Amino acid sequence: MEIREVEEQDRECLLDMMEAFYHSEAVEKPIPRSYMEHTFDTAASGSPFIRLYLMEEDGGIVGYSLVGFTYSNEAGGQVLWIQELYLEEGYRGKGIGGSFLDRMAELFQEQVVQLRLELREDNEKARKLYSAKGFGKVLYEQLERRI
Repeated sequence: MEIREVEEQDRECLLDMMEAFYHSEAVEKPIPRSYMEHTFDTAASGSPFIRLYLMEEDGGIVGYSLVGFTYSNEAGGQVLWIQELYLEEGYRGKGIGGSFLDRMAELFQEQVVQLRLELREDNEKARKLYSAKGFGKVLYEQLERRI
């Protein structure tokens, strides 16, 4: 598997995968396509806050991940937040997601002190993968307020 950052020519392919992700059981609710377009534009412009990665296998794009950087006093430094991790249906369960998580840990081991992610409580397949890769449950409840 190859992992690379998105380029402008990946726009439609990536947006289609984002649409699939946001219409799947992995998320609470869909989001407007305009949010996805803004995310792509922000990442493609070289933002220091987020990156979009594509996973390639068999000569084609099979998945993507959106990661963001944050700082946590509690963690003791910078944290890589894996916000979205999506694989096309036919490529799930083949070790690609686990390889991606390993690669992120390798790639950012000098910059971050922690990898963090979230998942729906009922997403047992993802929970099994994340547990196998050393992720543990955090006993905080997330709250949000739109501004």
